[in-house]
Amino acid sequence: MRGFPSFRVLFLWLALITVSLPIAIGFHYLSIPAAFLLGPMLTAIFFAQKNIVLKPHKQIMNIAQVTLGLMIAQMLPLQTLGEIGNHVWLFIGGVLSVLIASTLLSALLAYRRVVPGTAAIWGSSPGAAAAMTLLAQEYGADVKVVALMQYLRVILVTLTAAIVAHIFMPLTHHPSADLTLMDGTINSVGFVCTLALIACILLVNQIVKFPAGPLIIAIAGGLAINYWHGFSITLPKILLLCAYAIIGWHIGAKFTGNATRYTLRILPNIFLSIALLIGFCGLLSWGLVHYFDIEPLTAYLAMSPGGADAIAIIASGTPNIDLSFVMAMQTCRLLFMLIFGPILAIQAAKLVNHHQS
Repeated sequence: MRGFPSFRVLFLWLALITVSLPIAIGFHYLSIPAAFLLGPMLTAIFFAQKNIVLKPHKQIMNIAQVTLGLMIAQMLPLQTLGEIGNHVWLFIGGVLSVLIASTLLSALLAYRRVVPGTAAIWGSSPGAAAAMTLLAQEYGADVKVVALMQYLRVILVTLTAAIVAHIFMPLTHHPSADLTLMDGTINSVGFVCTLALIACILLVNQIVKFPAGPLIIAIAGGLAINYWHGFSITLPKILLLCAYAIIGWHIGAKFTGNATRYTLRILPNIFLSIALLIGFCGLLSWGLVHYFDIEPLTAYLAMSPGGADAIAIIASGTPNIDLSFVMAMQTCRLLFMLIFGPILAIQAAKLVNHHQS
């Protein structure tokens, strides 16, 4: 029937799920954080390299982002917002430091003509990957290169953060003890109200459309509901795991075989620039540890250069870290990039075009 996926598509989705699930569970048994993000993401990359591109439906992806946004809102207690106000220069410095580093790297790539045109400017932005990719296309940049740079950064940052979290995870933590995919008891009234909240957020997103809208609206709505109405958001574990998997498939599907081969020549330079950005953020996290007495893993995850959704998933699965600080820093940078990132990228792109002309 028209409007329904074909049998072949359904079979491929079943294959993707069948391969993703045991990998994710295996990662979880190995104490790897964000197992249900990394497993599906790597599986989707493998499928995409075979030119089997399975992208979650836009509305399903929106639901996953809303679910993640509500989870982030739960990680940001009221005292965290006060902490941001009390240490506003720390957060401003953290956000601007990452932005300046990425801007310098992008300028070098563009000046040396390593990356064609203004793609370096858009591709090196440390956050809001989807928004920057869409804007780059509107302003005439090579969208394949931009998408590769943005989502390769997301993947490398996610993998690096997961490995670091795994290395520094306390030896006393036993993930197999909490491997169950279903919660013992669920507040049915709270869950129904949460589903209604998700529906309302999706409706608002349809009316007020902007990049990363579902995620940002969910964070704002979740904070407002939690603090002003005493409403308890109920997110069953199985719902969160499904959201993680959907986001993982969405990221992995970007890396098709054609897109990868198209940019194979410049991959080493892209890898190097991303590695330098990750290394610089690691130095910034050392500064947080040394000068502000912040726990090392908390500092590293807080300063990781996006994406915020993947870092949120890793942080939520890692014990003994300050979740509120990590998400406060990540959310501040995400909001800053959504508001000011396109403006800065447009101006920088104009300068590059002027120089190259």
